Amino acid sequence: MEKSMNIKCQSSQKAKSEETLNRLRVENAILRERMEMLTVEFRTKEEECNMLIAEGFILKYDLNQLYDKLFNINQENQAESDQADAESNQPEAESSRPEN
Repeated sequence: MEKSMNIKCQSSQKAKSEETLNRLRVENAILRERMEMLTVEFRTKEEECNMLIAEGFILKYDLNQLYDKLFNINQENQAESDQADAESNQPEAESSRPEN
């Protein structure tokens, strides 16, 4: 009788262990699948990040080009303004000369 109870107890423990093992296998499979999904998502985000960084470098280059053009235009405008000022001051200098 005691031996029969022992066998029943062992069978019950074995069944519980197998049930736990199967549940853990299912959880493990779910976690592996989730990890694979997250890995794909991470790689996608990493690629997006790299593209944004590349776009940033391109925009910085374009901005520098525009700054250089603006600087050159400003220099040209300043030279024209200086020349116009010089020309407008020239007749005044001629008219202020005493006549002989």
